[in-house]
Amino acid sequence: MELILVDNASTDDSYQICLDFQEKYQSEYLQIKVLQERKAGACAARNTGMQAASGDYISFFDSDDEVYPEMYAQLDAAIKAYPKAAMIAFRSHLECAGKKRLHPKRTGSDLTQHLLDPLLVTHSFLLRRDALGQWPLWNETLARWQDFEYACRLLAQIPSQDIVWINKPLYLIHAGEDSISGFSYSKDAEALEKSLLSIEDYLDKNRLNEASLRAALAFKKISLACLLLRENQLPQAQLEYWKQYARKARREVAKKYRPLLALHEAYSKRGGRAFWRIFALFV
Repeated sequence: MELILVDNASTDDSYQICLDFQEKYQSEYLQIKVLQERKAGACAARNTGMQAASGDYISFFDSDDEVYPEMYAQLDAAIKAYPKAAMIAFRSHLECAGKKRLHPKRTGSDLTQHLLDPLLVTHSFLLRRDALGQWPLWNETLARWQDFEYACRLLAQIPSQDIVWINKPLYLIHAGEDSISGFSYSKDAEALEKSLLSIEDYLDKNRLNEASLRAALAFKKISLACLLLRENQLPQAQLEYWKQYARKARREVAKKYRPLLALHEAYSKRGGRAFWRIFALFV
């Protein structure tokens, strides 16, 4: 097993802690690499680690989360049971205010469903190198929803029959105001929009134009707009922009989806949640 720790322009003693860990735990069974990436951003750090990886498989983790002790044993068993799988995905516990819930809410490998409500996040999959030719790099221009965008590209490339799910939690996500993602959308509105634009560009370049897929992307755009309008923390001119953003997203899809998207917008702006469960039945 190979563990790669990437210090991403830290200003404390993180790098030394990693070096101390390497010295203490390095063995013939656990190869530890400690790297530094001065370009700030999680995607740059992940790419640095990925390019240094020498194994047949790779997975990621975030610095404010925990890996359950049995996680890699479970993944190793899955590799042996499904040696031709391109991706092995698994569920996690999301802990917030002392309470845990399963994440994601359901399993699957369909890109359309992922756009409605994420099926994969940063840590929740293991990739096989030779199934992909080469591992896709993370988009270093993105500061939020990078894993959402990355997973879109993976699900577009990997046939659903080549994805295996372990339907149990193997990882613990600590969600809080000071976590990597945090909870505020308004302060990162531009970065969030940029991730959706990156997904749209990918769909355009690869001619992924199924009506249901485009409707799911419109759903996500409207979801973001409604979150920002509900927070009501942006200047009035920007709030008006997001109102128009939602309307434009609705106009750009096939007519049969527009009434349901309008209902989604009206419901979500007033605080309604989980409308994706209904929309998922129609795409």
